[in-house]
Amino acid sequence: MKKTGVIGMVVAVAVIIIGLGMWLFSGSGSTCYTQIDNSRITEGKPRDGVIDLQGGMRYSYTLMAYNEKGAGKEISFGASRELREGAFLKLTVSPVRGVVEWNEVEYEELPEGVKKRYEVREMLADDIKEELVQGLTNIFQTNISMIILYGSAARG
Repeated sequence: MKKTGVIGMVVAVAVIIIGLGMWLFSGSGSTCYTQIDNSRITEGKPRDGVIDLQGGMRYSYTLMAYNEKGAGKEISFGASRELREGAFLKLTVSPVRGVVEWNEVEYEELPEGVKKRYEVREMLADDIKEELVQGLTNIFQTNISMIILYGSAARG
């Protein structure tokens, strides 16, 4: 009886360890979304003939990523090429391995919580552009007025 109990415990522990290992190292994981910003890229050197622990990923990105509810965290992942500026990516993140898969998606495919994060950034960018245009317009109008006044004074 005791021998059967010990064997049962060993089998149970082995099943738990194997299950935990499969969960930690499997490709399935949480999903989050990010937008490519190539100013946040670092380029590694090719390692000809040397074992590359980065899996041949020459470019490394560290970007803010958001889950479906809009909660953000900084995520790092690699790519074999420079990705398209401004592209939205759907990332699959494993607890231990990090980003195990990414696919480009359209803005319309983003969950609402993620869209809200990027709408705010776009609105701020639009506001800054509007202020810049207004400021340049004011400078231009002032300079034109000064040229007209200077021209009138020089003739008169």
